[in-house]
Amino acid sequence: MWYEKFTNKHGETKYRYYEKYKDPLTNKWRRVSVVLNKNGKQSQKEAQRLLNERIEAKLNDNTPTTLKSLTFHVACDEWFQNYIKTSGSKRTTIKTKLSKLNTLKKFVDEDILINKITLSYAQQVFDELDSKGYVYQVNKDALSIFKNVFEYTRRIYKLQDLEFLKDITLNKRIKSYDEVKAKRNKYLEL
Repeated sequence: MWYEKFTNKHGETKYRYYEKYKDPLTNKWRRVSVVLNKNGKQSQKEAQRLLNERIEAKLNDNTPTTLKSLTFHVACDEWFQNYIKTSGSKRTTIKTKLSKLNTLKKFVDEDILINKITLSYAQQVFDELDSKGYVYQVNKDALSIFKNVFEYTRRIYKLQDLEFLKDITLNKRIKSYDEVKAKRNKYLEL
C-alpha cells in the first residue's frame, strides 16, 4: 500500500491510498484506491481495511463486464444473429421474426441495461404493446422473442434470476357477440 497527498477542488488536503492486486482472469495488475482525510497510523489501517474490501469485492464479482454494460437492444441483435445461424428457418420466417423483434424494440428504451429489467417494466412494455392495438398473436410472438433474448443472455453472459419471465401476462381481447356468432355460423352446414 502507498499513498499520495493531494489538494481537492475546495483547497483541502487529502490522502489517496493505493493497493495493487493481480486480476486472476486477465493475469494483469490492477489497482484500487480510497481517499481519506488524514495520514496517521489509524487512517492507514482504515485505508488498508477498505482497500482489502474493495479488492475482495472485485475478485468475487463473477459478473462479466460485458453484462454490466449490455443493453436490451444489443442483446436482441446478438440473439437475432444467433437465431439466423442456428434455427435453420426459411428466409420468410426470419423476416417475420425480424419484423416482430423491431416491433418489440420500439417499446423498450434503447439505453436500458438488460440486467436491470424487472417484471414491472416488462409488464409495462407488453401492456403498452396491447394498448397500441397490436393483435394478440403479435403480442404473443413478441413475448416469445423477449423470453428467447433473456434465455440467450442467460446462456452466453450468465444472466441470473429470470423467474419474472413466467409472470408476464398478455391481455386477451374480449370477442364481441357478433364475432362469436360469425365464427359459429362459419361451420354450420345447411
